[in-house]
Amino acid sequence: MVVKNLNLYMQKVDLSKYQNALSRKNQIARFIWTIVWTIFARPLPRSLGNGWKLFLLRLFGAKVHPKAVVYSSVCIYMPWNLVMEEYSCLLSRDLKRNDVLVFR
Repeated sequence: MVVKNLNLYMQKVDLSKYQNALSRKNQIARFIWTIVWTIFARPLPRSLGNGWKLFLLRLFGAKVHPKAVVYSSVCIYMPWNLVMEEYSCLLSRDLKRNDVLVFR
């Protein structure tokens, strides 16, 4: 197959005008959160340390019920926007992009 108009696929994009919608403070907080979760929660087996994981989430502003369950392999984008009610569960390898919506 021959592409006749290569310019359609190879347009230049000027990234100098890109504005990230998230503040620098938010980006730094997410970076610190990722490091803390990776070091202090990811190594734990899913059946152990749920209280510790809930403590870490609360430390970063999440509102989680003591009976909520969080697996270690979950990826939480912004824990300060996370709300978990009684018996709610974040499963293995879930990706929660909770940058706008609060999950219940």
